[in-house]
Amino acid sequence: MLKEVEYLITNDAAICENPAIIFSDQTVSYVQLRNAIESCAEHFKKNGIISGERVGIISFNSIECVVALLSLWLIKAVPCLLNVRLPESTLKNQLQLIQCRHLLSSVKKFETERIKQINLGSIVPTQNIISDPTFKKQNRQRFYFPREQQATVLFTTGSGSDPKPVLHTIGNHISSAKGSNELIPVAPGDQWLLALPLYHVSGLSILFRVFREGGTIVIADDHDNISAMFERHNITHVSLVPTQLARLCANENVLSKLRNLKAILVGGSSIPQLLLQNSLKNKLPIYTTYGLTEMASQVATGKYSMSAKVLKYRNVK
Repeated sequence: MLKEVEYLITNDAAICENPAIIFSDQTVSYVQLRNAIESCAEHFKKNGIISGERVGIISFNSIECVVALLSLWLIKAVPCLLNVRLPESTLKNQLQLIQCRHLLSSVKKFETERIKQINLGSIVPTQNIISDPTFKKQNRQRFYFPREQQATVLFTTGSGSDPKPVLHTIGNHISSAKGSNELIPVAPGDQWLLALPLYHVSGLSILFRVFREGGTIVIADDHDNISAMFERHNITHVSLVPTQLARLCANENVLSKLRNLKAILVGGSSIPQLLLQNSLKNKLPIYTTYGLTEMASQVATGKYSMSAKVLKYRNVK
């Protein structure tokens, strides 16, 4: 009996030169992204990372971080994304709890004998990804994955108790993306602003929604001031927490840009009624959503109101 498989990156050869990721002044096409993933996967294997192994990642959002995630899935390792803002002692405890032997990091260096550290920037050199013209033939079959393959370990936000690790499969993330995309379509040419950290499921889920459909992920290079991203790029979709939305709405120049978006997905905490009313008054394409780490992001989403319907591919009881 054949295992059920899913693709993570669009198989449409017609858009292989389209941008997959934009970060600062760097653009990576789909063909370059596949090339980088293949190359990085070989580096990981040479560094002793094996199938089924849990690998810690401590990194701000970047092209390197995205490539590392996809490369680890390619060799069937399990990336464990940790909150870069946590104290070192907490991060060490989390790495020990989830039994990581390797750590990919571009921001922290730990003194520990049990974990082999790999500098993320050295193993995924961005400039090589962008400038390498040699890779033209795409082995698209390599990017199909069994639904039951273990994909990630993410820690809950800990809003009600101590953060707990949650294991997801490829199928969990794909089902989440399918349900979201049926309500909020993504197409080639669309640009989804990644303004939430990848170590939160609300940020990570954007990769699955966009890459499957051939859109572009625009990585915000300053999480505290994302207003400039709407001036510099043709953003069509964005995921925000209420505080981010409030800041953007206070900027008249950005407000006109927000009106032209296809979707503004807002969640992560309770949404003040006044903020929602003002957003609708300004004719913003607001989608309110409720989700949680354990369910791989969105569970219920609604357009223009606080009432949300459970998305497809979820079971609620």
